[in-house]
Amino acid sequence: CLSTADLEEIGPADSLTAAKSSVLHTQCESICELLGLEPDNKWCHLTALKLRWAINPDASAAKITEHFSALEKADPYRKVCYQDMRSKFLVEMGIPSFLKKRDFSLLNLADLGLTRLYHTHFFSAVSRVDLSNNRLSNMHGIALLITCQELNLNGNLLTEVEEDILCLIQLRVLS
Repeated sequence: CLSTADLEEIGPADSLTAAKSSVLHTQCESICELLGLEPDNKWCHLTALKLRWAINPDASAAKITEHFSALEKADPYRKVCYQDMRSKFLVEMGIPSFLKKRDFSLLNLADLGLTRLYHTHFFSAVSRVDLSNNRLSNMHGIALLITCQELNLNGNLLTEVEEDILCLIQLRVLS
C-alpha cells in the first residue's frame, strides 16, 4: 500500500504519469475491495479518499464526500480533522472553475459546511466574498483577501472579530 507520504510525493492529479496513475488505480481497486470486507475500517476509508483525491478528484467528488462522512462516524475523536480536510477538498475543487471564469468580483463559498479556509491566496483579487452559513469558528487566512470590500460571515460559529480582519484595509461591508 502507498503511504500518505507516497501520495504527497506523487503530486497533483494532472501531473500523474501513466505508470503512476496505473499504480494508484491498482491500489485504489485493492483498497475498495478491502472496504467491501471491512466497511467501517477508517484506514481503508482514509486511504481510498487520498487515492481518489490524487487520481481524479473531479470524477470522484461524491465518493470522496462519502469517505469523509464514513471517517467521521468511524473515528469521532478526529471528526474536526476530517471536517477540516473536507473543507480543503471543497476549496481545492472550486479553484479551477473560479480561476477559469476570470470574474473576480464575487467568491461564493456559502453553504458548503466549511470549517476552515484554505488557499485564500488564490482569492486575493476578489472584491466580494460570501462565506455565509458555514461552520467557520475562526478567520485564519482571511487576511489574504487583500482587495475584499464586502465580506459576509453570517451563519458561522464565530464568536469574536479577530485581528486578521484589520488587514482588510479595503473592507467596507462586514456582515
